[in-house]
Amino acid sequence: MKNREEIYNQVIQEYSHLQNEFEGDELQDKINEIVENVVQEELHYQAIELMEKIVEKYKKIEIPLELMSLDEFLYEYTYILSDEEIDECIELIDKF
Repeated sequence: MKNREEIYNQVIQEYSHLQNEFEGDELQDKINEIVENVVQEELHYQAIELMEKIVEKYKKIEIPLELMSLDEFLYEYTYILSDEEIDECIELIDKF
């Protein structure tokens, strides 16, 4: 995942038209809002990918992952996860 600074720079480039609509603090707030949305979206995709990887490994989990958050997934399936998988889940949860 890109870091926040890389995402910020990408948003500035891709949304340069916002300079015509906003200025000053309003422009900065809008850019920060977009950056936060992009970060959350990327974290969401990472969480889905992690859950899918774990489901594929264990083949015991038969629920639609879109209906479960990563922390719910971790709580529900801690008993079958390795310590490394638990740590990976917690690390990603902490980014949210």
